[in-house]
Amino acid sequence: MSLTGHFVILPTPFAADGSIDVASLRRVIRCSIEGGAAGLVALGVMGEAAFLDQAERELVLHAVLGEADSAVPVIVGVSDDDSAVVAERAARVTELGVAAVMCLLPKDPARLVEHLAAAGNAARGLVVQDYPLIGHPVVAAERLSAAIGELPNVVALKAEDPPTTAKIAAVASAHPSLPQLGGLGGLMAYWELRAGSAGTMTGFAYPELLARLVTLARGGDDDGARELYERLLPALVWEAQAVVGLALRKHLLHARGLIDDPRLRAPSPPLPAAASEAREVERRTTPLLAGELSAG
Repeated sequence: MSLTGHFVILPTPFAADGSIDVASLRRVIRCSIEGGAAGLVALGVMGEAAFLDQAERELVLHAVLGEADSAVPVIVGVSDDDSAVVAERAARVTELGVAAVMCLLPKDPARLVEHLAAAGNAARGLVVQDYPLIGHPVVAAERLSAAIGELPNVVALKAEDPPTTAKIAAVASAHPSLPQLGGLGGLMAYWELRAGSAGTMTGFAYPELLARLVTLARGGDDDGARELYERLLPALVWEAQAVVGLALRKHLLHARGLIDDPRLRAPSPPLPAAASEAREVERRTTPLLAGELSAG
């Protein structure tokens, strides 16, 4: 499995009654694959996995595996601060056929290797997620690099510790062949690709455009990659607003017709005023889908 390109972190769409909207999820998957996604990531932070029970997690996973139908690899988030839960989740999804699992660093740095090994030991491949903005302490690049060297089956590092470009370069000095994938909504994608990242692993309402950005950058077209990135920045920045970013992203996906309802799973608050802004961002970004990079 090559972890190079754009890996789409999927949302979990919900219907008006709060149940999982599998039809909308399948539309997002088809859009992602047809748009050049290198892989799919289910049950990540953007997938609101923390608010799903086990039956709902399995429903999402079966829908993703069924719609992907081996066209692209599927990676599944198994994060929890309980190592036993991580190991159980990793074993279960591996049994169902996923290519790799993704696990956050633990809240206790003393358990770094032990906790991540619980996922890696049970999986075909392990994506280590370094994302201190959602709860775990910052782990220095040197310590993280040393831990990666002790872990089984590590296939990639998801680099989400700002400044991401500096840490990508530091980890690469210890593990030059390890793919590192940018996240954080793609906000720093162009600069991360220039720093040596293998691609992106994030949610964004226009996955086709992040896939194109990675292709341009890794193909050596720096001018084309920079132009596309600069044209994407209004949408990337709008989605990247703290706390409400996922709700905004769902509004864009709804404006695109990819999901039927932008609601989040409670206790997340609704954002009724964002709908008009979403339509404006969608109006400005849609032309890029046709490759209109010189339109303004």
